[in-house]
Amino acid sequence: GSEAAASVRRYAPTGPGQWAKDFTVFASGLRNSMAFALARDGVLQVENSIDIEDPAHPSDEINLLKAGRHYGWPYCVDMKSPAPGWAGTNAMDCNGGDYTKPVALLGPHSAPLGMIWYDGAMFPELKDRLLVSLHGYRPAGARILAFAVDDARLPSGDARDLTPDWDAKPGSRPRGSPVGMA
Repeated sequence: GSEAAASVRRYAPTGPGQWAKDFTVFASGLRNSMAFALARDGVLQVENSIDIEDPAHPSDEINLLKAGRHYGWPYCVDMKSPAPGWAGTNAMDCNGGDYTKPVALLGPHSAPLGMIWYDGAMFPELKDRLLVSLHGYRPAGARILAFAVDDARLPSGDARDLTPDWDAKPGSRPRGSPVGMA
């Protein structure tokens, strides 16, 4: 069903490079899980939210995955909004305890595709920051963000745009569209 399809699954190892065919669902309600990074108390995941015609809604998300939790898809978006088509259906209370809210919202339709912890030496001011690449072609996309984090390694405050002015320059360059980072 959709719970198994919109989930992070856990497979048991059966030998070197081999995994069981059966799985358990670790977390569900996740649409387009694109990247993961370890936090103190779980795993961070970036999620591309639903595509609708409204360029200002809904936001893409950073979630803190925990076993057995539901992250809203297809019923809820943002911090507590019913997704279009689900408002008034009582399929899930987006203000209730069954919906696990994101730990941070990204720009709408920003298409987060990559996420890493920066631990390099070249940019000491970014040490231990969470970097997220936004591939999207809409206004919130085409950039790399750096998040300060709290003691639990969760995004804290507004992100710093590391790639301002990545818009297209006719005759010079196309618009930047980052995917992965290393």
